[in-house]
Amino acid sequence: MAKINSPSTLTKSNGEVKNNSGFSFNLVNRELIIVPSAFDTMGNTGKVVVDIIVDKSGNVVDAIPGSRGSTTTLIHLFKLAKEAALKSKFSANPKLEQQKGTMSFIFKPK
Repeated sequence: MAKINSPSTLTKSNGEVKNNSGFSFNLVNRELIIVPSAFDTMGNTGKVVVDIIVDKSGNVVDAIPGSRGSTTTLIHLFKLAKEAALKSKFSANPKLEQQKGTMSFIFKPK
């Protein structure tokens, strides 16, 4: 079973946040508030990079998986990563109507 845990230890630098559980994001001047876990029960592995658009309230309003840096083309992992991205929440930034960024999910066997 492949699993991405909710981040417990995050390191922030220049809008990029990484942790040791298979998740990272790059979104300048935003803090991560909610990131759901993404699970793959089929044992697939790979990295899925998702292009995201975040509104001024911090909601992910669009997510397109398979961006540059992805190491898999499995539709199943794309779907899991997209669903997790759309459920994520970032800090509000009323100065930006919309903001583009990325989220990366690494699926690996547990």
